[in-house]
Amino acid sequence: MANDAVEAARQVFETSGIDACTNAQTFRAVFKDFSLNRWEKNMNLLELAVSEGIPALLTDQGGGPLDSRVRTAVWRLTHNRSVKEDSAQWAVQVWAYAVGACADKPADLDQYGQNDVIFDPPPPPEPPSGAVNQVPPQPVRTIQVSPGFSSLNQGVTGSKPLSVSKNTQQSGGSIVSTGAWWQNSKVWLVGLCLVFVLLVVMWSLPKEGDRGATQSPDPATVARQADKAKAEADAAAKAKAAIEQQAAKAKAEADAAAKAKAEADAAAKARAEAAKDPGKPDPEPDTVNQRKVQAFLDKFVVAYNRATPEELAGFYDSSVILFDKGVQTRQNVLEDLQRYFKRWPTRRSNLIGRIEVFDTRAPDVKKAVFSIRYYRERSGDPSCASGSARYTCLVRIDGSTCYIREISEDIDRDPKGMCVKI
Repeated sequence: MANDAVEAARQVFETSGIDACTNAQTFRAVFKDFSLNRWEKNMNLLELAVSEGIPALLTDQGGGPLDSRVRTAVWRLTHNRSVKEDSAQWAVQVWAYAVGACADKPADLDQYGQNDVIFDPPPPPEPPSGAVNQVPPQPVRTIQVSPGFSSLNQGVTGSKPLSVSKNTQQSGGSIVSTGAWWQNSKVWLVGLCLVFVLLVVMWSLPKEGDRGATQSPDPATVARQADKAKAEADAAAKAKAAIEQQAAKAKAEADAAAKAKAEADAAAKARAEAAKDPGKPDPEPDTVNQRKVQAFLDKFVVAYNRATPEELAGFYDSSVILFDKGVQTRQNVLEDLQRYFKRWPTRRSNLIGRIEVFDTRAPDVKKAVFSIRYYRERSGDPSCASGSARYTCLVRIDGSTCYIREISEDIDRDPKGMCVKI
């Protein structure tokens, strides 16, 4: 059980490898085992990072400098998942520490200064791009004719209206005719001015076909679109590479399985032929090869204490039946040893008794049985394990070299909390 979410994520990677950090459902299941269903908010945030392929991105050293990969990872969470900037940085820092990309352990999310809100609210809707600035209506001036004309008319003639002669109307000397013309002219002048202003405003507005050409693109938007396109291209290339790698791995496993099946069929055929002639005596024990196998397995037990995963993988055949995992390639064995050595850096194994070697129907294959006493512990962690194990294996002899073709184990563990050092 981990003390915090950061340590739980690291244990998920160390125990289950990168495969558990590329599938969100697998990660959630393994994470819950280490956290005992605690840190739900942290788990959801780290699970989003797994969905975006961030652990695989941080472990891909061919993807560029670490700073560039970290920025890409933060960008994915903030833009694709709407995660707040500081929460996205925390999730990326946790995975960088978990996969060993950096040595500094980040604080837990609750100690990191976060509140319960880790997602950005949706942005407000933008105004429609086709909105046109409206011209405020111009006030219309109302022109009134002065009432002085009527009073003047009444003052001259009394109750009768002032009569205007035909000559006076033609010459324009009448006060009433001149005032009415001037008032009508001002109304027409104001109307013409309003029409002119309206035409100018309509002419200044961009036409529908030219509107897109007059608006220049925002540089920040162009940069974001370019970054998004590049990230999508990188993700597509990475997905293609992963598919090709899985196809190659599947082909290698299929070839190994076919080879193992052919060998099993050959052994079955040999046993069937031997059963047809039960009176045929067994071959004499091969003492030289038995001693060769004993020396080989003795080095194999010692190698668990001192050798590297690469050196220890050299003891196995190119195709081996490994414990309860079925047929495995030597590369599969190497990856399994690397995870085992990383989880248990301190290991001790001692041989118990002697190595018993038996002949088989195949002259170049020997069966061996031996027992060991083991102890292992983690650095900086009180976790430890000890006990005894009995191994049964088939060893193929190839000239002066031997290889383990099949191995199984029967483990008797000491009680938990009662580890016995060797």
